[in-house]
Amino acid sequence: MSSNSQNTSSGSSQGSSQGKSASFWQKYQLYFLLVAAIIIRQIPIVSIPLNWLETYFHEISHGIAALLTGGEIIRIQLFPNGSGLCTSRGGINFIISFFGYGGATLWGWLIFKLANSHQRTAQVFSGLMIVLLLASIIFWARDLLTMVILASLAVMFVMTIKMRRLYYLQLLLKFFGLSILLNSLFSPT
Repeated sequence: MSSNSQNTSSGSSQGSSQGKSASFWQKYQLYFLLVAAIIIRQIPIVSIPLNWLETYFHEISHGIAALLTGGEIIRIQLFPNGSGLCTSRGGINFIISFFGYGGATLWGWLIFKLANSHQRTAQVFSGLMIVLLLASIIFWARDLLTMVILASLAVMFVMTIKMRRLYYLQLLLKFFGLSILLNSLFSPT
């Protein structure tokens, strides 16, 4: 009987050492992902899709603000260099103007926070992002380049839906969220 209690105690000490390493990763994961996002932001070709992602959320936020204040979206354009343009008519200009950077920051935060949710919730959110991107292609993209960029962003979210392991899904969504937040902070004004 005492040997069982010894086995139990040694098993629990191993479990606690594994718990310490897991908690170390959990404790510093934000910093590791932030450093990775900063490094990837410096790599020209690799950073382009992430720049497009932030720009899309910036521009769609202008558009959503226009819709919410009684205006309409005329067109959304995304350019190869990571810049973009949302043309709207009507609405409250102050709110529409503010919502670009404010909205991109909110999108980044939302994606980062939803990454910690249940796998199904994260996948449903990715599905909603695909629907939003496809709606943007259908209703507001007027040029082929913008359509191609939006389609490539939709593929990024399709990748998240296809992930079977929650850990990798969460990691990728957290990385997307942090990249959007980081790019919204460093975007030219």
